[in-house]
Amino acid sequence: MDIFPQNQETKEDLRKQILYTRKMWHYEKRASAADAIQQNVLALPALQKADTVFCYVSTEFEISTRTILQWLWNNQKCVVVPLCLEKGKMCACQVKSYADIQPGKFGILEPKPYCKKIESSEISFAIVPALACDSQGNRLGYGGGYYDRYLANSSIVCAGLCYDDFFYPALPAEPWDYKLQYVVTESKRYQVPLFSE
Repeated sequence: MDIFPQNQETKEDLRKQILYTRKMWHYEKRASAADAIQQNVLALPALQKADTVFCYVSTEFEISTRTILQWLWNNQKCVVVPLCLEKGKMCACQVKSYADIQPGKFGILEPKPYCKKIESSEISFAIVPALACDSQGNRLGYGGGYYDRYLANSSIVCAGLCYDDFFYPALPAEPWDYKLQYVVTESKRYQVPLFSE
């Protein structure tokens, strides 16, 4: 695992590299890693104890959350997913099955208009996507700032999903970037700041 050369590359440089690398992976590699990541997420006690769980709905090249979502519904959790609003802002709405989800802006799956909005104060655990994560709980997202703004000033316990290949000792971070409490890869479950498996 290489240390990210902060003096040579920007966040945007790293995003481009990771997106390209990830797209080049064979489907079976992505699917196998995603399956392992989801099983590691489901083993987190903090998730198992949570009543209301926020979870992103994965797109083709993101780490899949299909198994996680199905487990949450099967275990009678209140499941909320993101709905993008104006630029950089989003809210969360309850979905009870995939029947409550439809393609929205940019082809991203989102809750249908009738889904009930849930306040962030009601959410106890969140599962968010990441292009890369580091050992301090920093997360590199897609650059829109949606998750950083939504999670700011909340008490939600948050887990970022990340491939082993994109877990770094250090990433560039800004003061306003939201820090994760957990980072989950296909081989490890990290807890910040102790980072015990």
